[in-house]
Amino acid sequence: MNIYLPLVLLITGCIFLAGCIQTPHTPSSESIADIPNNTSPDLQATATRDQVTPANLSEKPEQNITPAVTVMETRSPIATPTPDKNIRFRSQVIQNLTALQEGKEQVLNNWKSANTTELDQSVANLRHLIRNNNDAGSFPKKMDYVRLNYYDYIDRLTQFADNFALASERRNKGDNGSAYSYEKAGEMSGERADISEKRIITFLDDHPVLL
Repeated sequence: MNIYLPLVLLITGCIFLAGCIQTPHTPSSESIADIPNNTSPDLQATATRDQVTPANLSEKPEQNITPAVTVMETRSPIATPTPDKNIRFRSQVIQNLTALQEGKEQVLNNWKSANTTELDQSVANLRHLIRNNNDAGSFPKKMDYVRLNYYDYIDRLTQFADNFALASERRNKGDNGSAYSYEKAGEMSGERADISEKRIITFLDDHPVLL
């Protein structure tokens, strides 16, 4: 019994291996081309028409495009507000007076510093300002009071400049007595000019809408 047992096991194993090894399944050799085409002629024609080639994509139908016409809305120009003539006149007069007063103060400061060169230059500058701002002929008729006091202011300021020019000349020559006299005359003229300036400003403040 023991002698045949290995032989039996060997035969059993061979049978088992033979059952596992099978012939591989070979797909049908029927060609795909031999498969009948069941698509009807109408469906084929429709499919052919519906095919879009790249050339067809590049072709765009002509379109008649009418350019849009933009209608520009006509608007009336915005009127620039004109400054009130009262304000305009007052501003001009005050501007002239301010420039002249600054020139007068510069002369006084240079006289006190005893700098002859700067004093002579400041007197020359003041005379230049007077020449450029001495015309009150264009003042409105309703501003006659301002015109009269403006002319008086210009006269007093001219005297002021002349007196300090002479005072500087006398002091340079060592004639301190005469220099002092012209200095006082110049200061008096300057004070009278200040009075006329104050009258002008007061009148403009009291009559803001006279024009």
